[in-house]
Amino acid sequence: MKNKPKPIRNALLFFMKITLIHMMITSVSIMMGYAVDSSGQEVLERKLTMQAENADVKTVLAEIEKKADVKFTYRPRIIKDMEKVNLDVKEAPLYDVLAKVFGSSLGYEVIGKQIVLKAVPAGETEDYDDAPVVTPNFAVNIVGRIVDEASQPIPGVNVLVKGTTN
Repeated sequence: MKNKPKPIRNALLFFMKITLIHMMITSVSIMMGYAVDSSGQEVLERKLTMQAENADVKTVLAEIEKKADVKFTYRPRIIKDMEKVNLDVKEAPLYDVLAKVFGSSLGYEVIGKQIVLKAVPAGETEDYDDAPVVTPNFAVNIVGRIVDEASQPIPGVNVLVKGTTN
């Protein structure tokens, strides 16, 4: 007499194979998701070399879009009354170039590879409309320790620059 495989055993093996395949597909999907570059701050670190003399802001933004592989989003009225731009930079980070082009008249927010330009209300340099406005003038490395009252280091503390992911 031969032992016939039981139907439950075959069903269980089939279910295990299907589960293993789903787990492998999920693992690969998660790894691919983490491999995607999603840091907005890296966009601002891109180096640019540009020259513009008495140029329109719109023209300068178009040139920056080409060289830095970014897109600008803005309302035309916020750049309409801006002065002509004189710019001469070599291997300068994008945040420095934007600071030279806009000064303190415009702020911006980085969303992926898109830079959203925002008008800064007069006398305001803080956040408005519940959205952070990033207007860096220069990069500074700050090093230190966060301690409690007894001068003991506090574990797991993070310090962020307001309005950025730095």
